[in-house]
Amino acid sequence: MDTWRVERNLITSDHNAIMFSLRTEGPLKPLDPISTRRYKTKKARWTDFTAILRSGLAEESVTPVAVSNVSSMGELEEMITKYVTIIHDTCERTIPRIKPWKGDPRPHWWSAELDSLKKEQLRAKRRILLFSSAPKNFA
Repeated sequence: MDTWRVERNLITSDHNAIMFSLRTEGPLKPLDPISTRRYKTKKARWTDFTAILRSGLAEESVTPVAVSNVSSMGELEEMITKYVTIIHDTCERTIPRIKPWKGDPRPHWWSAELDSLKKEQLRAKRRILLFSSAPKNFA
C-alpha cells in the first residue's frame, strides 16, 4: 500500500471512507467464488423429489389446512421445523451433494508478511480489550 487518505465527503454517516493505493506485482485477478451450495441441482431427480416431498408433508400433516389452524408461536415454530426437516431429508435422498471446496480462500496477493501483520494486529487488539476491561485500582 502506497498512500492512504480519509474521504469525509463520500458517506453521510459518522463513518468515513479510507482511500488507498495498492502496489501489485501484476494485474489483480478476481477471487475464486466460495459457494454455500450443498447440492448439484442439475443432477436432481425432480420427479422423485416431488413425490417424496409430498409424501413427507402428508405423513407429518404439514398441509395448508394445518398451517392455517396454527394458533400459537410454539405451534408455528413446530410446523416450520417439520417443514424444513422434510425438505432437507428430501434433498438428501434425491439430489447429489457437491464435493467440498479444497481451495485456499485467501486472495493470491496475500503474503506471509500480511499474515504476520494480521496476527500482530489481533494480538494488540486483545491486549487493548483486556486492559480496558481490567478493574482499575487507583488507591
